[in-house]
Amino acid sequence: PDDQAHRTILAGDLNSSSRVVAQRASHPKLVSSLSTRGLTSVYHHQENVAHGAERAGTYRTGKREFCLDYAFVPFHLLESAAVA
Repeated sequence: PDDQAHRTILAGDLNSSSRVVAQRASHPKLVSSLSTRGLTSVYHHQENVAHGAERAGTYRTGKREFCLDYAFVPFHLLESAAVA
């Protein structure tokens, strides 16, 4: 990971999910790109679930739920980070 990522936290509504048909290819690329920069999703680490396998979503439309909001932190902060 580069030095910039070591000091970076990316959090917010990224409007990206493996559950959205049109994003099934692009979301894993986003996650992979962030990972190569030393960032990982706090929720997915904390809950030990893969992207697209979330038990709860952050956006609902009708009966469908998606995880669109994320907090990506440097690996060294994972153990002290939490989402509720």
